[in-house]
Amino acid sequence: MSVAGCAAEFREKLSFPVGPVQLFVPDMLDVSVFNRGPVGPFQVPVIGAQDLPVEFRSRKHVRLIRLIGELVGQPEPGRLTISSNGSQLSVLLNAPTTFPSQTQIDVAGFVGRSGGDFQLEFAQARVFDPAIESQPDTELPQLMTTLAVRGLSEAQARLNFPVDVTGVVTFYDSDWCVMFIADETGGIYVRADDLAENAHWQPGDSIRVTGESDPGGFAPTIRAKSIRPAAPQRFPEPRSVPISRLASGAEDCQWVSVIGNVLQVTRNDEHAKLTLRHEDVSFEAIILNVTDKQLPPNLVGSRVSL
Repeated sequence: MSVAGCAAEFREKLSFPVGPVQLFVPDMLDVSVFNRGPVGPFQVPVIGAQDLPVEFRSRKHVRLIRLIGELVGQPEPGRLTISSNGSQLSVLLNAPTTFPSQTQIDVAGFVGRSGGDFQLEFAQARVFDPAIESQPDTELPQLMTTLAVRGLSEAQARLNFPVDVTGVVTFYDSDWCVMFIADETGGIYVRADDLAENAHWQPGDSIRVTGESDPGGFAPTIRAKSIRPAAPQRFPEPRSVPISRLASGAEDCQWVSVIGNVLQVTRNDEHAKLTLRHEDVSFEAIILNVTDKQLPPNLVGSRVSL
């Protein structure tokens, strides 16, 4: 979400690791929700304790996560210690709650770290009930931005969250069935190979994509069920990024600008492929609908910006 308000220093000491800043927000009109949370905290998929390091490293996409474990201690009001997959974990609850010892506990919260150990913060807990767990969720929240879809874990993306995103086409190739779109929160890959009517889309077209989340081959994607024209959307400005960040995959699906030296030029049907290198990192650029006459002469050995 996006919030506009007056910043102030926060001096009250809490048990939770809260930063020293408060925002005083005049009205709910100053709050914009990009991605609605789950209908309930216990509707997110269960992960294992071994997945906490991955969740912690991806804190730029803060996610509600869920664990099931055995209660081994309640050292103080509002704090539980559970054992999950052979690891002990502290859980800081939103409100003090007590449970019988050695109870199977279902907890949902946000991953944090204290003294080198992972913990769940701002958490809710309940006694684990296999009968409830076996019942299918009745509703999954609809995801309205590309960031909301990209922020899913692989397990969450497999649940097929409903998606309704409006954005602009940044790349589309009907021959290869490859589509990327972007909205105000970033870019994402769209699986549209089942929609034959998509052949007319062009970069810069504003579209509304409805479908489902999909784990994809590298990161969560949108599996489109329908693509329709939408009100004009602003095409993203290219962001200049270090080649090391591009090689890491952190900019997957984003609209970026890079510099490189051309090592080789080849063709494949209507595509031109440039092999480039920058700072000892080699990469490729695929250019659509380009003829030999459109390619600049003596391109090999040139330094270019894309």
